[in-house]
Amino acid sequence: MDTSFEQNFFVFILESDLNKVDQRLRFATDEDLICQLADELYRHYTKEAQKYFHLGNVKMSNDQERLANRIYSELRNVHNNIITLENNNPSFVCPKTELIWLKSKMQDYANVDKLQTYFNELVSSYSSFYNQDDCQHYLRNDKNIGGIFLIIDIDYNESIVTTFEHLSNVKCLYRYGQSKSETKGIITNFDDLRYQLAYNLKAHYGDFGAECRAKNKL
Repeated sequence: MDTSFEQNFFVFILESDLNKVDQRLRFATDEDLICQLADELYRHYTKEAQKYFHLGNVKMSNDQERLANRIYSELRNVHNNIITLENNNPSFVCPKTELIWLKSKMQDYANVDKLQTYFNELVSSYSSFYNQDDCQHYLRNDKNIGGIFLIIDIDYNESIVTTFEHLSNVKCLYRYGQSKSETKGIITNFDDLRYQLAYNLKAHYGDFGAECRAKNKL
């Protein structure tokens, strides 16, 4: 078994020449650079966590996972602070970012509490529903939700999924569940779901912060 641990070295450049910007190592804005740095740190800590787990060192694995989850939590706090400082409108209310799971009683939910724990500090709130009508009513009537990250179990049919896709405040939608056959667009692995959520949340807070600052300059 390979017990070695990777040492990664990156040089990120804040580039004044836009022709050299590649959004990988050279960036036009400090925000893009910071987001890429957050991505690299997250990947590093999750890889370390997996290696420690396979070595049987559960404590170190959990420590590395906590560090990984803290990356995007801190990034979210930075964006919220920027929005607060730069917005001069006292009536401004920062829209909520919410994680919602439309569940099916046919699925196994051993990972539900784990997912909520992972993203507790990254979203404004977490909600779950067993009925699509209740879920849809909630999304249509809460006007202060700026971004919904919605997980829908695979037991719900495509027409229901399409209905939610057309809601303007649904930022990302994930089909999740255990399936005997491989179906495009279905996530069957919990870690894949977690990583995809983390990546999309990071991008969401980056876009949202830029949008709020742009509005303040109008």
